[in-house]
Amino acid sequence: MPSFAARSEFWTELRTRGGEYLASQGRPSTGDPRALRQAAVILLWFALSYGALLCATSLGLALLAAFSCAFAAAAVGFGVFHDANHGTLFRRPAGNVLAARLCSILLGPSRHLWVRKHGYHHRHANVFGWDDDLETRGLLRLSPDYAWQPRFRRQELKAILYYGLNTMEWVFWKDFRSFAMGRLNKWHPLKLDRKEEVEFVICKALYLILPFSAALHHIAVLVGNRGVYPVSPGFRLGARRGLPGCASHAGHGVRRRSRRRRLGNASSPH
Repeated sequence: MPSFAARSEFWTELRTRGGEYLASQGRPSTGDPRALRQAAVILLWFALSYGALLCATSLGLALLAAFSCAFAAAAVGFGVFHDANHGTLFRRPAGNVLAARLCSILLGPSRHLWVRKHGYHHRHANVFGWDDDLETRGLLRLSPDYAWQPRFRRQELKAILYYGLNTMEWVFWKDFRSFAMGRLNKWHPLKLDRKEEVEFVICKALYLILPFSAALHHIAVLVGNRGVYPVSPGFRLGARRGLPGCASHAGHGVRRRSRRRRLGNASSPH
């Protein structure tokens, strides 16, 4: 498979011309202030959407917050995670590593596996068998080298659903499978050192623990406000710390239960 070595004449010329173009536009190759402002806005959007999802007081508001959070997550992937893994978001490598780790926790994918797969994507773009972005586990036909099957009819309509499912498969199955088998796919081996393996496990654990604990907590609050069982202690702690939406939500449930208890005591025989 043809490829370009990192120090080849072509690669050197390409980097030189790219640097000259950026210099002519007055833009640095790393740490561009505009890219940093964009990343800050995206992360703020994600945080506000996630907070709105946790504090939603109805199913409609929860769905709106979920849609906003989903679009914000996509923006985090393209506008923060991608640039940090390319080493261009910050001037200092340590800043890019920290940003990539944060995104791994927020979004789920391992930065080490992503960097390796994305490297193959750039070196062998759209080459069947080498560019892993063409692989959809037989759901879509993204290359003429892939044998046509009747199930590929109207795939442009099915792709919207499949790509949503592909994200779940990537985060919850593919990364773990690659980690366990030591291969990105049947063409490319995967070699992680001990430090990278530890980071993989920690980031995956935090990703799985934080969103699911928050989701269960939110369900408990919604059910608790309907009088099935009390509001969770953690949510009351958030209310005491002054989260306005969450405080009013928790307080509403507590007042309803207090009224029911008073009515029950008034109607009970003495």
